[in-house]
Amino acid sequence: RLISAGFGGVDTGGKWYLNLGLGMLFSVFALSNLNAQAPGRPHVIAPDAVMGCTDESVILTAEYLELGETNSQLYEVTEIEYAPPFPFTGGTAVDATRDDSWSNVVNLPFDFCYFGEIYQAIQVGTNGQVTFNATYPVNQGGTNPWSFTASVPSPSLVNNAIFGVYMDIHPDPNNNPDTGEINYAFFGEYPARTLVVSFPEIPYFSCSNTDEFLLTSQIVLYETTNVIEVYVNRRDSGCSWRDGRAIIGIQNQNGTVGYTPPGRNTGDWAAEKEAWRFTPAGEDIFEFWWEDSEGNVVSTDRELEVFPQTADEWYKAVIEYEHCNGDIVREEDIAHIDIRPDFEVVLGRDRTACLGETVELTANLVPEPSSEVSYLW
Repeated sequence: RLISAGFGGVDTGGKWYLNLGLGMLFSVFALSNLNAQAPGRPHVIAPDAVMGCTDESVILTAEYLELGETNSQLYEVTEIEYAPPFPFTGGTAVDATRDDSWSNVVNLPFDFCYFGEIYQAIQVGTNGQVTFNATYPVNQGGTNPWSFTASVPSPSLVNNAIFGVYMDIHPDPNNNPDTGEINYAFFGEYPARTLVVSFPEIPYFSCSNTDEFLLTSQIVLYETTNVIEVYVNRRDSGCSWRDGRAIIGIQNQNGTVGYTPPGRNTGDWAAEKEAWRFTPAGEDIFEFWWEDSEGNVVSTDRELEVFPQTADEWYKAVIEYEHCNGDIVREEDIAHIDIRPDFEVVLGRDRTACLGETVELTANLVPEPSSEVSYLW
């Protein structure tokens, strides 16, 4: 049947639909990399350090997320390594059973702060969006906008939304058994839980009769940090339908403020194995410091030069994040210092001597140390 329904009541053409039912699939699966450190989680890492026994000092360096509040509606967009921390398949299939529709409301097990507001629920759109409005009609074809020309930010696009990747796709496993199912899953424990929404191998609308045009992407939301990441395994360009328009980005509640990566606003672009992070960049919501083994604060700098006096000294890196709901989240890690010889003692070949003879032994240090060395035989 022909449906004429566009965003804001305006449409520039119709779409044909066949067998619009989308079955629901619930899967239980094991995740092998859950113990890996997902990049957007609250964390601090203080690697152990190695210093030579003739060195006077060593520099410790901590790695952590620098975060800001979202009230200022400022976000930093950075390209990150393509290393999806979660699988694209195996989650709960979204219950949007028609093309161009919205899922039922998905309740979050944690508070997520987005452009200055706290949310506990989302809706997933079958065209690659997630919105915090959570008020759209459910499972009604044509209510999820598929035709657009505007660029982020724009009130004519879905507001209060994450686009990753937003384009006219056609999930229809009833007609195409090779089509992946849009799915979502929750991972982790407080205060580092995540929501993962995946679009695995979804064909394009009007280009869905070939494997040449497929979308595989993923949106990840992190508890506490309010970080958003978009992973794109594959997004093909060249589909003539709707000029191949697609978006990666975010925008606020009324479509007046938004952010996109370079070259990923509305247009026909190709992407393969790329990832982007949207980090709140308002006033700092974190405090960082170093403590010695006695619990004394010794520095608030990321790098710390220390002068060990014993072989078992250690220092603790501590960070505290203030969540948008007022919770204080503390993470810490200990950096041990391993003192090792930075030279080898070489005595040469074994010697043979008769009783009463004198043999001279020489300790050669390779490489020769740069400072004075004392010897004990």
